[in-house]
Amino acid sequence: MVPVYIGTAPDGVQHRGSGSRMFYFGVKPYEVHLLPVGAEFSIVYTFRWKVVVYRILTNESGQRNMFAVVRQRPLKPDEIAYFEGIMAGV
Repeated sequence: MVPVYIGTAPDGVQHRGSGSRMFYFGVKPYEVHLLPVGAEFSIVYTFRWKVVVYRILTNESGQRNMFAVVRQRPLKPDEIAYFEGIMAGV
């Protein structure tokens, strides 16, 4: 199941040139590389209105800066309204 974040403050936000945002949960945007193998974090993408859960993996060489999509789903209307409110500064 993909988590619901209404009422939960994001751990970080990245602003995109198009005016869209990426809301990070479980990690700050510039600290993904510090997560241990197996850790999961989520990003809400406003340009597609979806939430994606990622998991930190290793490759054959043992490098851990890789991650994979574990699950994703489109946001529900009430979730979109919540994130639009955050973007508007409400």
